[in-house]
Amino acid sequence: GCGTILFCESGEQDSMQDGSDVAPMAGKDLEAVLIDRGFTRIRRMGNAAWQGQTSGRSCIVSVMPVGRTRYLGEVRIRTRLGFRLRVDVTTPVCTHLFFLRQSTATNVMMRWIHRFRGYSAIHPAGIKAGYCVVTNDADWAHGFCQQTAAMSAATALISDSATPDFDGSVYFTVSSTGSSTTGQLCYGSPTLTAEALSPARLDRILAGLGSMADVAEALPTPPQPIRSAPLGRLSQRYPIVWVAVLFAGALAVLGVGSLLLLGIGYLVFG
Repeated sequence: GCGTILFCESGEQDSMQDGSDVAPMAGKDLEAVLIDRGFTRIRRMGNAAWQGQTSGRSCIVSVMPVGRTRYLGEVRIRTRLGFRLRVDVTTPVCTHLFFLRQSTATNVMMRWIHRFRGYSAIHPAGIKAGYCVVTNDADWAHGFCQQTAAMSAATALISDSATPDFDGSVYFTVSSTGSSTTGQLCYGSPTLTAEALSPARLDRILAGLGSMADVAEALPTPPQPIRSAPLGRLSQRYPIVWVAVLFAGALAVLGVGSLLLLGIGYLVFG
């Protein structure tokens, strides 16, 4: 039989396992600015990524292509939708704090996950309409959210290039490697065009994250020492592997469900 044929509507073949060809598609301006600022290219599967310093903090900037796949018989058609920009800044503040849409935070599955992880939702004054803060340390989060500079920066980051369906994301999390634990302040963009991945946008994001980090680091240290769980560390170091694990888990659940249905059918109709 014939093998599956891969065709990309953008005219680019999907060969981005190490991220080596993401930067040319996304434009060279961003990479040139990062290199000029002392960032160096690092390997990230599926991403173009650079590591350096911003305002004395370690920083990783990465660009990931976003696409949609559909099938016509044995032909797989890949449509390029744009790119997603992610910026991770290291901070000594170790806490979990997420700015989420209320509709997301009140989802049944999300509420179960938050309850399992010991998170609670708060609704501070000054937060963007329709949003709440989900955190593992409500007292520290209240103090952080009372700072106007932090809330203004968070709102700007969430709203930058937002659409009715997708906003930017900004959150504090924790990264653990061996016995070492560090805090991270992370930003993820909505889907952007190659032209939108500009040095000016990067400067806005870095400035916003810098303001939030400055406020967080000026507050008393969160009293609850935390480490990321093993699965959390896997998702941070190898995001594509983590997606594969989730997909395999979903297939396993479907497989168990199918066996259960066959068993019920045998008992009822056998």
